[in-house]
Amino acid sequence: MGGNQSCSFSSRECNHVSVSQRRKSTLRDEQPSLSWAAERIRRHTAVHFGYSTLSLAMRGLDETPAELWELRELQKLNLSMNCLCSLPPALGTLDNLVILNLWGNNLSSLPSEIGLLKKLRVLFACRNRLREVPEELGSCTCLEVLSLANNQITGLPGSLAAMHNLTKLNLSHNRIAHIPTCVYSMKGLVFLHLACNRLETIADKIQDLVNLKILIMEGNSIHTLPKTLCFLESLELLNVDFNDLQSVPVEMYQLSKLGSCSAQTNKRQQSLRRRRRRWRRRAGHPRLSSDSQAELTPALYRTDSAGAAAGPLAPRVIQDSLTRSSSKCGASRQGAAVSATVSSHQAPEGRTEGRGTTPQTNTRESAV
Repeated sequence: MGGNQSCSFSSRECNHVSVSQRRKSTLRDEQPSLSWAAERIRRHTAVHFGYSTLSLAMRGLDETPAELWELRELQKLNLSMNCLCSLPPALGTLDNLVILNLWGNNLSSLPSEIGLLKKLRVLFACRNRLREVPEELGSCTCLEVLSLANNQITGLPGSLAAMHNLTKLNLSHNRIAHIPTCVYSMKGLVFLHLACNRLETIADKIQDLVNLKILIMEGNSIHTLPKTLCFLESLELLNVDFNDLQSVPVEMYQLSKLGSCSAQTNKRQQSLRRRRRRWRRRAGHPRLSSDSQAELTPALYRTDSAGAAAGPLAPRVIQDSLTRSSSKCGASRQGAAVSATVSSHQAPEGRTEGRGTTPQTNTRESAV
């Protein structure tokens, strides 16, 4: 009995050992042994908020170390503020990446293998020299934040329309002349930054971005705002400073959640200010104080007695303020002409009074 039990027990142990050995062998196959250099790099990794993180920022790297791409467990990789001009195709081997920071390099393009990063949620590629975006980036359907600011991009590939999870898109300081069509398919967008580009129009399809809360388009050459912009019921901030706007849609009052709408320093207002300064210089008037300038400057907000903003004005009121500013400028021009006429007659008036021939009052009446 005892011998049989010992034999059966030993056989169970053997089975258990063989199973554990098979598991270890499979783990070795899944995680191949790293080179000595890769192990040195791994020592610099850390765990932040549950993510395996490696930062190689500000190291003066001209190229990435080949052993870096062996660390397949990496989830956050920071390569910002280096001198990288390109990335190797081996980038696609880091298929566990969640956040990739390439900010502040000299990258002229991104490898097509970036589309293999299926778990990527955040990509910072701003302040580079990118001229185009690879089609394969559209395969990163989990992407939530994409920053391509301060590059030389003129458009986006249509494949990016599949990014339905994207909530924040920054395309500012590029060379975009028309809003890419794929942007209107990103239904989840909450933040859209298109400042300092070459935009002249906004398509009516802007109404498709129903979740948009922040829209920044300052520093372009936009002439008019589409009426469909008023259908963005979730919009809370709109910035169209430094454009060529002449008017705003009357339907803007429908945006009940709009707490900040900035449309100052457009072409019409700049020309009015230049004319006011020119007229006052001709008339010999002193510079306007800040309070006087505030009275002549069209405002987008009502203000209470304390000077606090009480809410956005209706577009009709904004347009009326523009008209009043131009009428005030016209009045100041007429006043300047009258004052110039009076001053021209006052010089001989002083000389005649000195000789005692013509009274002062008669001269003023004749001048008027």
